[in-house]
Amino acid sequence: MWLIEHWGAPPVALGAGALAVLLYERGRRRLPQLPPAGQGWLVRSGIAVAVLSVTSPLGYWSGLDTSARATEDVLLAYLAAPLVVLGAPWLALAAGTTSGGADRFEKWLARRRGTKAWSVASSPALALVMFLLLFPVWWVPSVLDAGARSSALHGVELSASFLATVPLWGQVVGSRPFTPRLDFASRAWVVLAWLAVTFVVGVAMVFSNTAWYPAYKQVRGAYLSAVADQSIAGGVIWVLPSISLSVVLFWVLVAWLNRDSDDDWHLARLIEDTRSRMMGAGQ
Repeated sequence: MWLIEHWGAPPVALGAGALAVLLYERGRRRLPQLPPAGQGWLVRSGIAVAVLSVTSPLGYWSGLDTSARATEDVLLAYLAAPLVVLGAPWLALAAGTTSGGADRFEKWLARRRGTKAWSVASSPALALVMFLLLFPVWWVPSVLDAGARSSALHGVELSASFLATVPLWGQVVGSRPFTPRLDFASRAWVVLAWLAVTFVVGVAMVFSNTAWYPAYKQVRGAYLSAVADQSIAGGVIWVLPSISLSVVLFWVLVAWLNRDSDDDWHLARLIEDTRSRMMGAGQ
């Protein structure tokens, strides 16, 4: 019954999702070249995951169960966010706001690139620091308990979970017209640091013998203790992000190795061409 009960219609989530879809669908048709269909479905899927994580029964239970709260957070940060980033909707969204919006957005980016402000705003270090500051903070007991008691703060926490990871995903996988500033080796280190943070938080919750979140202690049923629920939440934070991040890490490592192989091939070709020219000159 829990699959069909407790569906909600939060106006902010529904309004934001509907506006995003409207701007994207209108904007992609205004672009000089229609984006690939696959990118469109990535964006739509990311928006759908974000909206469903709040409107489905998961959104209701996230105010009662620590494990549901962790699942909601992980879906936004590690499924919805990378889907949207891979879909690269930024030019379409700009075009959706006004005719010629994509051209103006690209010109604005061209003017900003190379400036100190843009260098700081697009810094991979800033994206990583934002995540490192926000993700552990949301799981501080006093902060998470406050979110459980306030729907407004809960919404802020969920929005931050999504928005704080979008720049970091962009630095790792790229999202046109933004270009990652890191080489593949540096991206691998970023993903490893990312994995380490989720591992530490998740493991600490899994192996704790005490319940950290008083707001969730009084709403647990007899079928599952607050400590057990917290351990499940830690497992969600530990395991589920590692799946998506491990896939990305594998892709980064393969791209890094292929790039090195290409560089070695070009270097060998250059040496061979130089040797041939020298031998020809000597004859």
